[in-house]
Amino acid sequence: TGRTVKIDAILQKVEILEGKRVYTVRYQEVGTDYYELRVISEGAGVIAFEKLMQLPDQSFPVSYSLYMGGMLTEAPVTLYFATPNADGVLPETRTMLVADGAVARAAVMGLIWGPESEGLRATMPEGTRLLGISISNGICTVDFSKEFVENHPGGSAGEIMTLSSIVKTLKEFPSIEKVQILVEGQKGATLGNILLDRPLE
Repeated sequence: TGRTVKIDAILQKVEILEGKRVYTVRYQEVGTDYYELRVISEGAGVIAFEKLMQLPDQSFPVSYSLYMGGMLTEAPVTLYFATPNADGVLPETRTMLVADGAVARAAVMGLIWGPESEGLRATMPEGTRLLGISISNGICTVDFSKEFVENHPGGSAGEIMTLSSIVKTLKEFPSIEKVQILVEGQKGATLGNILLDRPLE
């Protein structure tokens, strides 16, 4: 558009993945809400990108990521979403594209994308990103971005629906008995009135 803007660049994270350094850099336009987030891998360049899409009547994040090889398969997964009146969660079975056998990761991504069936409601707050997931000794640890708590609409019923959908979806896998939720890598965040300091059953 020809206008000059000031951008702050912030290195948010440096990690080692498969022997390569991966950098997460956030570019924030000074004085506005606009941002761009880039995940940059050694030897590959930008492998994930997110920005704030600004329309006349609304703003929302849009993103993409690159799949860097390995094996893709399809697998049936059972996801749990909220009923319209938020009095419980109901299952939705769908076939997901799974990378390198990471079915639990695919299931959580399915929750973030929301239901396909009419009559079911999404349970994940808008803008939530999955930062990491691992399984050890029956506990599945799921790390969400800060939007998981910051963008939650609140209300005890909604909070319970969100946690129930995650736990019931992941406990469909025989190797998972409990779910520990992290926010930005930290234990003990608060979702409304619920303290996420211990694994959920």
